[in-house]
Amino acid sequence: MTNGKTDVKGRHGTLPREVAVVEVKIWPRNDYDAVHDQVASYWSAEVAAAAVVMLSDAKIDAWPDDYRAKCLSASGLMVEARPEARPLRAVLTARSTTAEGTAICVDHLLRLPRE
Repeated sequence: MTNGKTDVKGRHGTLPREVAVVEVKIWPRNDYDAVHDQVASYWSAEVAAAAVVMLSDAKIDAWPDDYRAKCLSASGLMVEARPEARPLRAVLTARSTTAEGTAICVDHLLRLPRE
């Protein structure tokens, strides 16, 4: 299930065979709730790292919990929160398996606007 093209696809100069993919969304717009599956659909043999950057215009006290419930509650996802995420609101690492059976890890970075 590919929902489009990767927002950012990068290679590091010293690791030219490895790719990192980044998907950027604005909470709560544009099919944000399926973002983990969207990034998983971009996975290929060359992908070594992936991240979701979720931006918000508003302060949301329960945002990490709301995000986890709406975006990372699917069966088969193992989610860990990083204890210190500053300056981000939260960093949630989600581990899952692609449809092809590949184990993947995607960091979900929740970012509020600067104060």
